Amino acid sequence: MEDLNGKTIEPLLAYWGLEPLAVNAVRDVYRVQAREGLFCFKEVKEKAGKLRFIAQALRHLEANGFNRLAAFRPTLQGESFVSEKGKYYIVTPWLDGEEPDYRNQEQMGATARTLAEFHLATEGFVPQGDAEAKVKVGKWDKKLKKQLIELVDYCSRAENSGEAGGFDQLMRVHSPWLGQQALAACQLLNSSPYDQLIRQYEGKLPICHGDTAARNFLIDGQNQAWMIDFDSMAVDLPIVDLWRLLRRTLRKGEWRMQEAGNILEQYRQVRPLSRQELQFLHALLHFPERPWRLAKRYYEGGIPEEERAKLLERVEEYLAPWENKSRFLDEFAVHYAL
Repeated sequence: MEDLNGKTIEPLLAYWGLEPLAVNAVRDVYRVQAREGLFCFKEVKEKAGKLRFIAQALRHLEANGFNRLAAFRPTLQGESFVSEKGKYYIVTPWLDGEEPDYRNQEQMGATARTLAEFHLATEGFVPQGDAEAKVKVGKWDKKLKKQLIELVDYCSRAENSGEAGGFDQLMRVHSPWLGQQALAACQLLNSSPYDQLIRQYEGKLPICHGDTAARNFLIDGQNQAWMIDFDSMAVDLPIVDLWRLLRRTLRKGEWRMQEAGNILEQYRQVRPLSRQELQFLHALLHFPERPWRLAKRYYEGGIPEEERAKLLERVEEYLAPWENKSRFLDEFAVHYAL
């Protein structure tokens, strides 16, 4: 048997009535081959209230006809999770498939359609009891302003550093562009109908997956996308999920309008996007989220020396096509008449 934090998984699986035949570690989860079928066993960081929120939302999705997901398997006592010694565990079906390739437009189109179907199926969800989740609706203006201030501070630290080369040098070279992009994001958001968009959801509970990276989708043999790993689910505008999917795809594809158009067109065929949503999306796309996040780790995270080379490589990868991104943002605004 595989080991989890010094204890075997088998006694934990008994809560679900599963008799394991083989257990294998796959990334941060365990693939369990049991007499009852194939399952995914995972230790999660979320606490009881958040796990109940996720479990209820997934049941709501299934009731609304969205079944391409890895839902929580109830325990023998009907609970959605197991808590033992302050740690929480879940079991879901094991889904076979391949992670979509950001450069494969057919696969990314399928991913966008599934995301749109997910957003439609979340409509009408009302959590019950002590279910709880982070509410992020209406907070993006303050969040981007805070991140802008932090990014300016990181650029200032780089300017004042005596280091020749490395992370500081890269930040010094690109600090004017980074500051311009971050400021443009805040200005565009402030001038956008963001408040009007929020008001459209008054009395409703918009749900986001929260981490729409390729690793959280699986493409099956019929080229349909399935969704997994709902740990980051939150109350937020659906367009935020689409932004996360787009920025990851565009970063890999060096910010080409063709990739963005494919994802947006496939999404819009299922769930139409308003002009207000596209304006908000345009503002979010301006913000240099990855350089800000990497700089935050570098200047505040106490990164060990051996990890700095990898951090530098990541920020170099993002900044290399900076001219492409600037051109893309202009094309995006023209294409969607923003």
